[in-house]
Amino acid sequence: MKAVRFLFSMIADFFSVMDREGRGIEYHMSKVMFFMGLILILPENTLMLPTYRQMYESGLSETLAAAVLCGFGGWRFLALYVNGFHFRTPRWRAAMSFCSCMFFGMLSYNVWFDYLSGVSVAPGFLLAIYPAFVIAEFRAASRLRWERIHYATH
Repeated sequence: MKAVRFLFSMIADFFSVMDREGRGIEYHMSKVMFFMGLILILPENTLMLPTYRQMYESGLSETLAAAVLCGFGGWRFLALYVNGFHFRTPRWRAAMSFCSCMFFGMLSYNVWFDYLSGVSVAPGFLLAIYPAFVIAEFRAASRLRWERIHYATH
């Protein structure tokens, strides 16, 4: 019974730290990147869709893209975990936020370019989702700046 109580206590502690000091967005974005990588592992060729074809034509394989996305998502999740339970890792978190922001910025550009150039048939929800992800990453970066200043004064 003590082991079960200890396990539930660990899980509750982890979830209480997830959004402490506004890290919920960073956890969410790390999950999004990780799951996008998992989608690329599926047997269909996702990079052949019009929105992602530019990445495919640049020589990026789905396997490599999946490894990079899962790696970034996992590394960021690890940095957030270490940051919440052990010691501060603002440089790791800032680097992952920057990479994620650039990635979603590229996807946002591709989606809007496809829509405005007439390649896509109708406006899709990705026109709103990818720019929202970019804004979320800017928010995470500003939060990291606040943390740096806040913990420097304490």
